[in-house]
Amino acid sequence: MKHIFSFLLIGIIAGFFYSCTCNRNDEENKKEVVLKDTTVQITINRYEKSLFNLDKSKLQEELLRIQPEYSFFLNGDLSDPGNIRQIKEYLNDLQMIENYNTCQKNFPELSSLEKQLSAVFTIFKSHFPEKKIPRVYTYICGMDIENPVIYSDNVLVIALDMYLVPGY
Repeated sequence: MKHIFSFLLIGIIAGFFYSCTCNRNDEENKKEVVLKDTTVQITINRYEKSLFNLDKSKLQEELLRIQPEYSFFLNGDLSDPGNIRQIKEYLNDLQMIENYNTCQKNFPELSSLEKQLSAVFTIFKSHFPEKKIPRVYTYICGMDIENPVIYSDNVLVIALDMYLVPGY
């Protein structure tokens, strides 16, 4: 049952990303159903922004500061110099920096996606009231094509760099 729920959730999210990239004419836009009383409000937590905006000269201290909010990503031992070194290498990787900058240009804000996810999870909650609504995060995965969306432990993680402009 857990696998069915995961596949359903990933399918819904993939469908929304696909619909965001399609050009629609005015007639199709008029046919959209708008949920006016959305009872589920999704807020997307931008891990990539928080991470890439840290003061790298005080990286360990900064990571400890954001760890409670991003424990899904920062669940390792932040007193271990090896873990800090690994994060520093990620933040200094030229490809990751380019991916981050391109994502910031293409996705400066995600309010439209938050609204769409809120509508989807409102419908989902009406059909599965006992299920918890996941926390939603974005991050830069480094073009991990096998995992553009991850659902684990009631957390939905979207790799923004997997949804950049065609040909990127």
